[in-house]
Amino acid sequence: MSSSPLKQFNNHTVKKQTAKTDVIPQPNTIQLAPIELKHAPIILKRMSKGICQALNCSPISSIESAQNYILENSGKPHTRQGVFHREFGLIGCVGYYLQTDQRQPHAFIYYWISAPYQRKGFASLAIEQLIHQLRQQDITQLYADVFDNNYASQNLLHSFGFKRQEKPVRFEPRIIFRFERRM
Repeated sequence: MSSSPLKQFNNHTVKKQTAKTDVIPQPNTIQLAPIELKHAPIILKRMSKGICQALNCSPISSIESAQNYILENSGKPHTRQGVFHREFGLIGCVGYYLQTDQRQPHAFIYYWISAPYQRKGFASLAIEQLIHQLRQQDITQLYADVFDNNYASQNLLHSFGFKRQEKPVRFEPRIIFRFERRM
């Protein structure tokens, strides 16, 4: 006599599967590429209010504001690129402001990764690629400004050899620390 379907189900072991975003990123899983207006819907979806606050930029709350984000500062000396995962598509952005009018060419970098993909190593891969690009342009110094409570970003920068300057660069309305790295 066979047991009831409920008893069969209770005795059945289900193999646990990791969620799609629970992956250990490999160096070839992402690439940096230009963002285009066609990416506005995904920027709207991926760029949360918290990310906008961390970047100190206007909230992305409509397709139009996502398009403005893509179009603003889209040429030299400012460069913004999407962080594209080969399976998940656009998962974040990196960018830099180039300062070449001084003796030592330097760049201010920034980056963001959408919440479902944070703390999985994608920011590290993106920063690594960005540093490689900047090194090829003979940039000798990198800077990044980070809010005092953004410990994840501070730790990430430390892991790439950035040093925090002693004094904050700004106190109002929030404290911002500057990190720097010689190439």
